[in-house]
Amino acid sequence: MKKGIALTLLFVLVSVALYNVISEQIAKTTYTTATVGQEVHALEGDLKIGNEAPSFTLPLLTTKQPLALADMRGKSVIVNFWATWCPPCRAEMPAMQRYYDKYKHEHNVEIIAVNLTESDRGLDKIQQFAEQYHLTFPIVLDEQEQVSKQYEAISIPATFIINEQGEIAHHIVGPVDEPMLVDLVGNLQ
Repeated sequence: MKKGIALTLLFVLVSVALYNVISEQIAKTTYTTATVGQEVHALEGDLKIGNEAPSFTLPLLTTKQPLALADMRGKSVIVNFWATWCPPCRAEMPAMQRYYDKYKHEHNVEIIAVNLTESDRGLDKIQQFAEQYHLTFPIVLDEQEQVSKQYEAISIPATFIINEQGEIAHHIVGPVDEPMLVDLVGNLQ
């Protein structure tokens, strides 16, 4: 009987500790939650709407050559954080590719798909994913997930739309679709 009480007490203490850790992490989140696919407006700090997007340079999946966000200045840029194991990421990729095919030139836009490589299933799976979805926009590898931390991409997919001046214009939590991208990027012009 004492063993059962001790185990129950231990379970309660571990549960309370876990709750406190999770609550603390949620409190540190610098953007408000939103319904899947809805824009988030309440960004703070460096990620605030209108601030310059944090710079980064990551290797391309295909060539391992570095791709820098700064090289995209003068274009609108969609920075999308994703992984192959993420069902909403898989769901949005065809829409992103359709958008890219139709509006790359008209909207003067580039898509940078930032793969959370450290938590993904290996480079071969990422390459298979890109081939399966016929992705032609740049895919970069966030191998230590430094950029996803910098952008506080806690939940994926997460998308930042950056205007031609390099400023954060929109932040979306959850999957995007083609009409959403047409609207958000098209209205930056």
